[in-house]
Amino acid sequence: MEEHQQLDSYIKLFRKARKNPVFKKPLTFHYFTYCLLSAWWSKEPTTFNLGGIDVLIHTGEFATTLRRSAYETGLSIQNIRTAIKTLKLTGMLTEDLTRSLTNGGRVLKVCNYS
Repeated sequence: MEEHQQLDSYIKLFRKARKNPVFKKPLTFHYFTYCLLSAWWSKEPTTFNLGGIDVLIHTGEFATTLRRSAYETGLSIQNIRTAIKTLKLTGMLTEDLTRSLTNGGRVLKVCNYS
């Protein structure tokens, strides 16, 4: 992904997010915000290299590892696991398990990204 293009774009965060139960879980909400900022925004898919494997990424998706997410957010790996589990249970995030990634790589998709 071209980093300079991402820096020129923005996301919308509606005030009604405060009414979501995840808002009261600050570490999970922080991770969800990270997911929004990391998700691919263009309608044209892109290829992202994750641990030597090229992964095709569509709108609203991003490829990451637990270690990378922890490094980029300042959260622990356990906090990341808990946040992903919570966000999947609330229907805010899905994980594509059909893509065979190694080294703990995963493709996450923000639900209703558009």
